[in-house]
Amino acid sequence: MRSTRSCSTSCTPSPGSSRRARPSTSSPATARRPPTPTRSPFHVISGYRSPTTNAALREQGRGVASGSLHIVGKAIDIRVPGVALTVVRGSALALGAGGVGYYPRSDFVHVDVGRVRCW
Repeated sequence: MRSTRSCSTSCTPSPGSSRRARPSTSSPATARRPPTPTRSPFHVISGYRSPTTNAALREQGRGVASGSLHIVGKAIDIRVPGVALTVVRGSALALGAGGVGYYPRSDFVHVDVGRVRCW
């Protein structure tokens, strides 16, 4: 099981990223775009996943949560071409809304509209 750390201490946003937004109650696709130093489009690595797909990824040992917010359309995994992954993570954390997961080996950041947390 992944450890969830305090977002205010262990997953601090990058310097200069201090904007906050109200949490979205719908989906990350309609949530506010994190402030990044580019207007490049996001690359969506994973959005909605069916429960069957989620279970298959979990069985493959990919660190997928059984109750993933992907299966209810409330999570998205992204990267932004030309923007360092640490900046994307910092921008998502600066929103102060939902979960932010950092996956540097897989080159993406997970963003969801669940409770505020990070890993």
